[in-house]
Amino acid sequence: MPTSLIMKLTGDKDKRHGPYMASMLQGVMMEKIDPVYVARLHESGIHPYSQYVQEKDGVILWHVQALSKEAEDEVISPLLDMDFSVINLTHRQELLRIEEKAIRRVSYEQLIEEYYLGECDRDLPIRIRTPMAFKQSGRYCIFPSARLVFQSLMMRFDACSPDSSIFTDELLQEFETLTEIIDYRLRSVRFSLEGVRIPSFIGDFKIHVNGPQQMANVAWMLAKFGEYSGVGIKTGIGMGAVSIEEYRSRKQISADSSYSRQV
Repeated sequence: MPTSLIMKLTGDKDKRHGPYMASMLQGVMMEKIDPVYVARLHESGIHPYSQYVQEKDGVILWHVQALSKEAEDEVISPLLDMDFSVINLTHRQELLRIEEKAIRRVSYEQLIEEYYLGECDRDLPIRIRTPMAFKQSGRYCIFPSARLVFQSLMMRFDACSPDSSIFTDELLQEFETLTEIIDYRLRSVRFSLEGVRIPSFIGDFKIHVNGPQQMANVAWMLAKFGEYSGVGIKTGIGMGAVSIEEYRSRKQISADSSYSRQV
């Protein structure tokens, strides 16, 4: 069950709190997790979580997302502890106070029923919330392609969904053949990570899906899953966060049906 924990933070008003903060907060998160599970995460190829930071109008939002029930128990549950209310970033000489915590959930069954079995629009508008990048043959790719996007999403979906498997070479080839980017407003940026500036991009783009209706449904299901998993490389340290900006369907969608809040 993909789960998102959103924490509202307040910090020093004289400091900036951009997406790069996520790499610092990952260390905080790892300190709260059972060391045995942390060791397992280091050994895994695809991590069952993502996280990122946004700052808007002076409000800092830290998003931590788990892609399985086990990851929710091991990663998110410790962060919900009432005693976890202050984050001390000693190297920045800053205290971040957690003012509010909210949980959002969606099941894999919901995603399948409401998107894969629905009738989705053929235009898929994606907003990149934090810098995104891909890596092929040792080189960074700083422009999206349908193949790279859906390959990333399918691999994460299969790694974390308990009962469903979607990735095949044939489906990936169909995404490459039957989809196209028809609109984009992107700019290149650098994501700072421990002294390294990773080439990446941010903005909006729209994918159009040709072929059978089922292709559009699969694309939407994966994209909505991507709101939890992120897309591309280094989603565990703040990169590749996305949101789907609109949705039109013949049936009402309620993927945010499980939502709770605590302070």
